[in-house]
Amino acid sequence: MDAEVTKSKLLGFGFELLENVDPNPENFVCAGIVHSKAVQVGVLLRLEPNMPAQMYRLTIRSSKDTVSQRICELLFEQF
Repeated sequence: MDAEVTKSKLLGFGFELLENVDPNPENFVCAGIVHSKAVQVGVLLRLEPNMPAQMYRLTIRSSKDTVSQRICELLFEQF
């Protein structure tokens, strides 16, 4: 659960990391836009590390449920 590796994965996925947004400095907050042929969808993401349990909580919000679900599926494999 290395913070630098986590940042690299999120940035590599195309998200912009938002610093000093969450009251907990260990959480990762990101924003991005998914571009498709038909539509552009804004996406907000929060990744909360739980060090004692060695687990993450991932929350994704977008205006289209299918986009949120697919991004969650893709990121689930990374973390």
